[in-house]
Amino acid sequence: MNILNKTEKKIKETAENIKEKYKKISQNEKIKNTTKHYLNKSKKFINETLNILQNNIQEKPFISVILSLSIGIIIGYLIKNNHNNKNNNK
Repeated sequence: MNILNKTEKKIKETAENIKEKYKKISQNEKIKNTTKHYLNKSKKFINETLNILQNNIQEKPFISVILSLSIGIIIGYLIKNNHNNKNNNK
Protein backbone atom coordinates (compact mmCIF):
# COMPACT_ATOMS: atom_id res chain seq x y z
CA MET A 1 0.00 0.00 0.00
CA ASN A 2 1.38 3.35 -0.89
CA ILE A 3 1.17 6.45 1.24
CA LEU A 4 -1.76 7.87 -0.76
CA ASN A 5 -3.89 4.78 -0.11
CA LYS A 6 -2.97 4.79 3.58
CA THR A 7 -3.90 8.46 3.87
CA GLU A 8 -7.18 7.94 2.06
CA LYS A 9 -8.04 5.00 4.32
CA LYS A 10 -7.19 7.04 7.43
CA ILE A 11 -9.36 9.96 6.22
CA LYS A 12 -12.31 7.61 5.64
CA GLU A 13 -11.89 6.06 9.10
CA THR A 14 -11.74 9.50 10.68
CA ALA A 15 -14.86 10.60 8.77
CA GLU A 16 -16.72 7.51 10.03
CA ASN A 17 -15.61 8.22 13.59
CA ILE A 18 -16.83 11.80 13.29
CA LYS A 19 -20.20 10.62 11.93
CA GLU A 20 -20.64 8.21 14.85
CA LYS A 21 -19.72 10.85 17.43
CA TYR A 22 -22.11 13.35 15.81
CA LYS A 23 -24.93 10.78 15.98
CA LYS A 24 -24.26 10.25 19.69
CA ILE A 25 -24.14 13.99 20.35
CA SER A 26 -27.39 14.63 18.48
CA GLN A 27 -29.08 11.76 20.35
CA ASN A 28 -27.88 13.23 23.65
CA GLU A 29 -29.25 16.64 22.62
CA LYS A 30 -32.63 15.08 21.82
CA ILE A 31 -32.69 13.36 25.21
CA LYS A 32 -31.66 16.60 26.92
CA ASN A 33 -34.38 18.60 25.12
CA THR A 34 -37.04 15.99 25.88
CA THR A 35 -36.01 15.94 29.53
CA LYS A 36 -36.19 19.74 29.73
CA HIS A 37 -39.63 19.69 28.10
CA TYR A 38 -41.06 17.21 30.62
CA LEU A 39 -39.34 18.97 33.51
CA ASN A 40 -41.00 22.26 32.51
CA LYS A 41 -44.37 20.53 32.13
CA SER A 42 -43.97 19.01 35.59
CA LYS A 43 -43.04 22.35 37.14
CA LYS A 44 -46.07 23.98 35.53
CA PHE A 45 -48.37 21.20 36.76
CA ILE A 46 -47.00 21.41 40.31
CA ASN A 47 -47.37 25.20 40.39
CA GLU A 48 -50.95 24.99 39.10
CA THR A 49 -51.78 22.30 41.66
CA LEU A 50 -50.27 24.33 44.50
CA ASN A 51 -52.25 27.41 43.41
CA ILE A 52 -55.49 25.42 43.36
CA LEU A 53 -54.70 23.92 46.75
CA GLN A 54 -53.85 27.32 48.22
CA ASN A 55 -57.07 28.84 46.86
CA ASN A 56 -59.15 25.98 48.26
CA ILE A 57 -57.52 26.34 51.68
CA GLN A 58 -58.17 30.08 51.71
CA GLU A 59 -61.78 29.69 50.58
CA LYS A 60 -62.62 26.80 52.96
CA PRO A 61 -60.17 26.80 55.88
CA PHE A 62 -62.38 24.76 58.24
CA ILE A 63 -62.89 21.96 55.72
CA SER A 64 -59.16 22.01 54.92
CA VAL A 65 -58.27 21.52 58.59
CA ILE A 66 -60.80 18.69 59.00
CA LEU A 67 -59.57 17.02 55.81
CA SER A 68 -55.91 17.33 56.85
CA LEU A 69 -56.69 15.96 60.30
CA SER A 70 -58.61 13.03 58.79
CA ILE A 71 -55.79 12.18 56.41
CA GLY A 72 -53.29 12.36 59.29
CA ILE A 73 -55.40 9.99 61.40
CA ILE A 74 -55.73 7.52 58.52
CA ILE A 75 -51.98 7.59 57.78
CA GLY A 76 -51.20 7.18 61.49
CA TYR A 77 -53.58 4.22 61.71
CA LEU A 78 -52.01 2.57 58.65
CA ILE A 79 -48.49 3.05 60.00
CA LYS A 80 -49.48 1.68 63.40
CA ASN A 81 -51.23 -1.28 61.78
CA ASN A 82 -48.21 -1.99 59.57
CA HIS A 83 -45.90 -1.80 62.59
CA ASN A 84 -48.12 -4.17 64.59
CA ASN A 85 -48.25 -6.65 61.70
CA LYS A 86 -44.45 -6.69 61.47
CA ASN A 87 -44.17 -7.38 65.20
CA ASN A 88 -46.74 -10.20 65.01
CA ASN A 89 -44.90 -11.89 62.13
CA LYS A 90 -41.62 -12.15 64.08
